[in-house]
Amino acid sequence: MEEIRTSLGYVAVIGPKGPKRMWTETTLLQGGHVVTCVETIDGLDTGALDPPNLIVIVDSPARWRAPVGGRIVPGHPASSVPCIIVSDDDSVESYGSAIARGAAAHLTYPVGAMELLEAARRLSVRSTSSPGSEKRLRVRRCLLIAIKVDVRATGRCMDGWMLDASGGGCRIELPETIPPGTSVRIMLYAGARATQIALSAEVRWSQRTESSRRLLGVRFVGTSALLAAKMLGTVPSGQT
Repeated sequence: MEEIRTSLGYVAVIGPKGPKRMWTETTLLQGGHVVTCVETIDGLDTGALDPPNLIVIVDSPARWRAPVGGRIVPGHPASSVPCIIVSDDDSVESYGSAIARGAAAHLTYPVGAMELLEAARRLSVRSTSSPGSEKRLRVRRCLLIAIKVDVRATGRCMDGWMLDASGGGCRIELPETIPPGTSVRIMLYAGARATQIALSAEVRWSQRTESSRRLLGVRFVGTSALLAAKMLGTVPSGQT
């Protein structure tokens, strides 16, 4: 089992023993993931385990310690691993707190098996992908946030995903392309609920993904960089 975890990676499910943790573990196992369950982040400090590819915390966001910037515990080997919070609290406040304090995604019980597996697939794959030769002044923070994108020039609105963010902008996934130079408004959603947070941005580039959707890079404009920093835990441009 340790050899499999070293070569393929694994998912660490963190939370108290009980039906919810058991369901989460079973769902991930049925989805093809290798899973280790522990009650706290310190349970990963066995010396025999490499850091996981993904952490799933089964608990209330108020009970886990994660400062802004995506670190579960400062200095821990798993501090930069993408983290999904699965919580009983479906409020926008709970969602915003989890994201701002380091989670890549926030799901709410009762969560569907396919929803959990899709989030786990997306985040675990990206955590193991190589950054290649790209050189960046600001590190992208891995995210999976539902969004609606309003194209101001045409009035069209599309559903999509925010996949990561840095101090200057973010990458988003949409069903169709938007020409570079177009001004857009990105509205963040907590599950099916609007957060009332809208970020103004400009499209910089667009490319087709393997699933024939479009990956777009956008740059925050105006005060949206400061708003994004507060909501997403990034450092706005000019402050790095």
